[in-house]
Order: sequence, then structure tokens, then C-alpha cells
Amino acid sequence: MKPLLRPISLSAYAGIYIVLTLGLFALLGWLTLGQLDRADRDIRQLQLEAAEAEFDAAMAGIANQARTEARGLAQWDEVRQQLAEPTYYPYWRGYRMLRSDLLSGHTLAAHLYNAQGRGLAMLENVQMPRKIEGADQRLVMEGSTLNLYLFEPIYGFAGGEEVIGYVGLKKDFIPWFVQSSRFHYLDEESFVFDLGDGDTIPVEALGEHVAFGLRANPQAEVVREVMEKAVVRLAFTISLLAILFYVMQALLLAVPLRGLTRDIDRMKDAARPLRIRGNDRFMPIAELDKVRRSLSEYQEKLSEVHTDLDEKNKTLWQMAHHDPLTGAYNRRAFDVDWAKLNDVISGRRIDVAFLLFDCNHFKAINDTYGHQVGDEVIRILARRINEGLRHGDRLYRLGGDEFATLLLNCGEPDAHMVAERCAELVSIHDFSELGIKEPVRLSVGVSLSGGGDAGALDALHWQADIAMYRAKRPGSPSIQFYREDMGDGADALVSNQVASAVYDVLRHNQGIEMHYQPVVRTATGETEYFEALARIVHADELLMPGSFLPVVEARRLEVEFDAVVLEAVLADLDAGVIPEGTGVAINLSGHSVVSPRVLDRLEAFCRHRDAYKLVLEVTETALIRQLESATRNLHLARDQGFVVALDDFGSGYSSLRYLGDMPVDVVKFDVTMIEQMARGGERRRMMERIARLITEAGYQLVAEGIESEAVYASIRAAGFHAAQGYLIGPPTRPPERRRVG
Repeated sequence: MKPLLRPISLSAYAGIYIVLTLGLFALLGWLTLGQLDRADRDIRQLQLEAAEAEFDAAMAGIANQARTEARGLAQWDEVRQQLAEPTYYPYWRGYRMLRSDLLSGHTLAAHLYNAQGRGLAMLENVQMPRKIEGADQRLVMEGSTLNLYLFEPIYGFAGGEEVIGYVGLKKDFIPWFVQSSRFHYLDEESFVFDLGDGDTIPVEALGEHVAFGLRANPQAEVVREVMEKAVVRLAFTISLLAILFYVMQALLLAVPLRGLTRDIDRMKDAARPLRIRGNDRFMPIAELDKVRRSLSEYQEKLSEVHTDLDEKNKTLWQMAHHDPLTGAYNRRAFDVDWAKLNDVISGRRIDVAFLLFDCNHFKAINDTYGHQVGDEVIRILARRINEGLRHGDRLYRLGGDEFATLLLNCGEPDAHMVAERCAELVSIHDFSELGIKEPVRLSVGVSLSGGGDAGALDALHWQADIAMYRAKRPGSPSIQFYREDMGDGADALVSNQVASAVYDVLRHNQGIEMHYQPVVRTATGETEYFEALARIVHADELLMPGSFLPVVEARRLEVEFDAVVLEAVLADLDAGVIPEGTGVAINLSGHSVVSPRVLDRLEAFCRHRDAYKLVLEVTETALIRQLESATRNLHLARDQGFVVALDDFGSGYSSLRYLGDMPVDVVKFDVTMIEQMARGGERRRMMERIARLITEAGYQLVAEGIESEAVYASIRAAGFHAAQGYLIGPPTRPPERRRVG
């Protein structure tokens, strides 16, 4: 919203003041020379007009003061930080924002809103609207209190014009208005407003809804008696004083302030600190001279702080994304780059090669010659492999003696050339300097993906893993490219029995077995649906998720594994294994939620949506980390008839403010939060309040991990819609309908 009044210069204010002063005294002199009765009436009229002018001026001043306060808060760096990452906004608002010196007295409430006008968090007793339409300034009569609501836009950094949010203030208007204004004519205790409870008006329209009285003027009679004699001398004196005042303010204030303003504008737009012009020039007012010097010192110190912060940020990033032993990129950097790779090659025909390096017999070398020698071998391996890579390629240390690199725009011949060069550089290095007598060699597994195929890209890691273990076989070439026929005998080489079972499931769709745990309605005790839980049958042994899911995650096989689970559940639905009139909940990983391959498979479930309740469960961590793309895909799943459940709420980010951005219908409390309810006391009351907030927002609540009647009774009392756990029934195959009394 544009300011009601444009600011004018100090000299203009002084000129206006002088003109008004001279005009007032001229008018008073003319009235004094007239009839005294008429003078009384005119003086009364003048007092009334002056009171109205005072009111208008005070209103303009209070509006400008409110905007200045809101803008000061909007320019606070911490406010922008809260908009960018509002995880701790409720705490920050209570202990930083509301206690900030930027807020003057009579502030009843303050709140931040995002660019869409929504409050950053659903807080109790916030005393502010949850949603606004944009920048605004209005007065609202609430009971017998007139409150000022001000919403000021927050702009991006570097003087940008992009609105990134809004700051809202609520003021107790009447006390603030009276204490912030000085009235000579109107009686501030006589205000009467013709507004009813809930009435809302613009600030500038308040004058149309207020009535007030005038201050008593006991000196009027005395002034009237001496006015005729004093008017001429007073007018002459005032004229001289006004002229002197104008000259003095121009020399002492206006001219120096204009110079400071120009210097501030230069400092604001400069990329480097600027010295205040005329810093050694005499300035007649000590306070202005101190302001000038302080501005210059502040700009120089601010530049030093920014430089220091930039250097520290670079150092921290380097430490967080590089392996301290070798200087190569670490696993965290690999995960970040891997996540970006899908976006880089999406829709493009780009060949990608994944090279996995492993040192032969490194454990024996480390155990024989000691960890110091082993560390030095790792450093040499990293240096030599890095020398063999192309310019711009990154080397990642995934752990131990395992290194990897991703080669873009690289086909099989080029990938083989790079792998051969790296292996040769390691083989020709003289490790005898470290006292090592055995040859140090690399085994290299290579997998290829072309044409921007996201599915093939997801399989690169485990394919290179298989190829690398094939290269470790006696008599095999040290560089192996993954081929489909490697699956027939490679499992025995891949870590252990669990990894072998996982690869069997993925390649041959063998061994997967779905067990189903009932989820009952707390109101009736009837089974509403079953949660599908995967098991793997391998070598006559039933493998639980705790043993095979780490292998799936370590090899980045989540998408492939979830696809197998979806096929198994769909087959059970087709075969009538799951009772009609109930439903099934399927867990999806964060990688699967954003994968078009998995979403395509959900279409096959549409034929069962009339007979079954279909639920997709996604953890809050997976949603928040990939919120934008996950939200888009889950909206598509909802259109297909799926209900979306937020699983393990409370185990990840645990922030209520994320719920408004998540496309979920059901919230499942993690077992750790249910345990808090079981402990009773303040922890139970806190969980109950959180549950009430979520249910009031329109979500269904499901409690998991229910193992006792007492906990079941407490979650029923807290308003949970459904529950599951071993008290209700364990996962079984086939599923067993349960009823809880």
C-alpha cells in the first residue's frame, strides 16, 4: 500500500512552520482588532479547526510511525530467515520477535505471513488473522477496544521488489494514539467513536467516526485584554524569530542532513565500503557529527563481518562435503549430486557411466601394516584415481576403500579408458615406500545408462556393485562392465545372504511375501484396513525389514523394491486375499514418491478402489525433503482414489506448520509419541493438545504401536480415529480381521 503522505524535506517543514506561524499571528491580530464578541466566536472556531488539524496530523503521524515500525521489523534479517526456514518460528516469535526492541509499546500481537498471505504457523492465542489478502492498514472495534491492524510487505534481499512475505502488527490504538501525540486544542479524554463491535474501517476514515471536545482556555480573557497592544510587537518579534529559525535550521540541520543522506545512498548501493565524504569537515552539531562517523565505522565493520562469514561458510561447506582423510568428496556430497542427477538428465539423451573402485585385499594390508599405512594407502588411491579422471569429474569416497565417480556424456569406450587409466596409475605407484611388499591393485565395476532413462539411472549403483565384485573374482579382468547375465552367479559375491535375497526379489520377483497388520476404528473396534508389511522368504528363512531394508537403502534400490511390493499387494487384491469392505495401506519411500515408474503402477489399483480403501503411507521426512515434487505426484495419486497418510509423524521434522503444505488426509503418530502419552503427566497433555490441533484441522489420526489396554484407552480419549499394534493384532498372512472391545 502506498504511503498516504509523501515525505518532504526539513527545510520545507521549517518553511511551512514559519508560514503557519506568521499566518496564525496575523489572523489573531486581525481578529483582535475586530469586535471582541466576534473574536470569541472566531477563536472558538479556530480552536475547533486546530483540534481537527491536530487530530489529522496525529493520525498521519501515528500511521507513519506504525508503518516505520513494521518496516523496521520487515527489514530485520531474522524475519527473512524465518520465512526461508520457519521450523522454529513459534519459539522465535515468542522469545525473539515479541520481545524485540523493534516493537514499541501497546503492541498486542505480531505475526509473520508467507507470500501467499498465510500465517507461518497455526498457533493458539496469536490474536492475528490466519490469512491476509496483502499489505493493509485498518482499524477494528473489538468489544470496547479499538485495535490497529497493520500488514507490511517483506521484500527480498538486495533491494529487490519481490514480496517474500508479510509482517503483521496489532496495536491497542487509543492509548498508543494518545500517548504518542501531543494535543493543544482537543481533549484526548473526550473521544467518542460511533463504531460497533466488529466494525472495520480504513485508518484514514477514522475522522468520520470520531467526536471530541476542546481543551479549556482560561487564558483567553487575559490574552484578549492585552492582544491589541501586544499584537504588533509580537508579530514583528515572531517574524524575526521565524526568519532566524529558518536560517539556523538550514545551516545547522538541513545542509548537513542532505550530505549524510547522499552518503547513505552511496553506501547502500556500493559493493565495497565507502568512506563518508567530508569525514574531516567541521559539522556544527555534535550529534550529527557522531552519526556521520558511526555510519562510516559501521559500514567498514559490516564489510569485515560479511567477508569473514563468506570465508567461514566456504570452510564449513568444504568440511561438510569432503572426506577429511583424502580430500575427495564424501558420501554426503555423493547423495546431493545423485539427487540432482535425475534433474540434470531428465528429458535429455545423456550417457551416464557409474564407476565403482575398490582396493583388492585392503583389509589384509590394513591389518598387516597398521592403520597409519592403511590411511596413507587410501590417500594415494584417492590421488591416483583423481589424476586418472577427466577434467571436472568428481571423485567420491563412499566409505573404507570404496570410491566412485559419475561420468556424464560418457559411453562404454570412454568409460573403459577412464577406468583403465585410473587402475594403471594405481598399479604403477611404488607402494614399497610404505613398506608394502604386495602389489596394490584396483577392481573397477562400471554400469552404464543412456537416453535419460530415470529407471536405468536408479539401478546404476547396484549394477556397478555387482560388476565390481565380478572383477574381484580370481582370473577375471580387473575392469568389469555390468551385463544382465551377471545376475546368475554374482549374488554370492555381494556382501551376504540378505543382499542375495534382495537381488533375487528384484531380478526374479521371487521370495517377496506380504503380511498384513489390522488397523481398527477406535469408535467401533472394527477393522478398517490392513497395513501391508513386506517380508522376504530366502533359504527357508523369513527375513524381516530390519535386516533387508538397510541393504535396499544402501544400494539405492528403494524404487525397484517398492515396485515389487506394489505388484505383490496388487496380486493379493486380485486373488481376494484381503477381505472386501476393508482396505490396504502401502508404504512408499521418498524416492518412489517422486518416481514416475512407481506412480504409473498405481493406476492398476484403480479397479479395486470401489471395493477397498486404498492408502499410501509416506514418512514426513521423505515428504519434506522433496516437498514440491512429492506434492505434485501425491495429488495425482489422490485423483486415482488413494488416501494419503503421513507415516511416523514425530520421528522426523515434527513440525505442525508443514502439515498445511502436505497433501495428506491421515496423520499416523509415531510409536515414540504414543509412548509419551503412556507416561502421563505433562507429556501426555502435550500429546493430547497436538492431537486435538491436528483433528481440528480436518485430519484423521492413527496411532501405531498400541500394546496395552491403557494406551488404547488414552488414544481413544484423545480423539484418535484408528489404531494398530500388537494389542490389536500382529502382521499375518493371510490378513485376519480383528475387533477390539
